Amino acid sequence: MNFTTEREQQRPARQRAMSLDEFSNRYGPSRTKTYEEIKCGRLRAVKCGKRTLVTEDDAEAWLRSLPSAAAAERSSAREFRGAL
Repeated sequence: MNFTTEREQQRPARQRAMSLDEFSNRYGPSRTKTYEEIKCGRLRAVKCGKRTLVTEDDAEAWLRSLPSAAAAERSSAREFRGAL
């Protein structure tokens, strides 16, 4: 005997896209930073009606494109010295 509802049966086995709030919670950037990343083209997002979604593949590509912490620190130090 199967106790799952019709709705549960229709739900995909794995969610392939997430809202911007879900992306922010899962990957760490603030909501504002997420919009900045989309605007400048570093993070790809899609629209579904009024909702803006990020696919898992695009979220992972964005994460892989980020510089390592050591490289980011070196870059920040160079920019700071250049401002002096």
